[in-house]
Amino acid sequence: MSKMCMKCGYEAGDHHKFCPGCGAPLSDPRSANQAPPGNPPPGYSSPSPVSPNYPPPNYPPNQYSPPPYYSANSDSVTPDKLVIEPIIAVVLTFVLFGLGQMLNGQVGKGFALFGGQIALAFVTMGLSILPGYIFVCIDAYMCAKALKEGKTIGKWSFFGST
Repeated sequence: MSKMCMKCGYEAGDHHKFCPGCGAPLSDPRSANQAPPGNPPPGYSSPSPVSPNYPPPNYPPNQYSPPPYYSANSDSVTPDKLVIEPIIAVVLTFVLFGLGQMLNGQVGKGFALFGGQIALAFVTMGLSILPGYIFVCIDAYMCAKALKEGKTIGKWSFFGST
């Protein structure tokens, strides 16, 4: 006669005291009046699904708002959060050509002005540097001023125009 493991259901020979499958002590089948492990005990029912009257979870609304340079209209910059002071835009543009435009949300325009100024300064042997700085500083000031006033400006527009 074989012994049955009450933990995993493995049937082992009479000479085993412990289950070869899981290591649990084996019981004598004459003393085991319990059901095998795969069957549920009497009176047990399977779990019922969640009641349809249970209210759904209440999640907070989406709080995400994109940065100003990722506005709904991809061709414009809106003054959502990042608005710098116009004088700071001028100082940063003077430090690095086009940086004021980049911080105003006109990133592509800032890189284009930076690359264009390097090429133009090379061609004109540096004569275009001062007029270029004056032009770009005025543009950075007027765009930052327009954003500070709550206006929407174009990503490639100059002097704060739409």
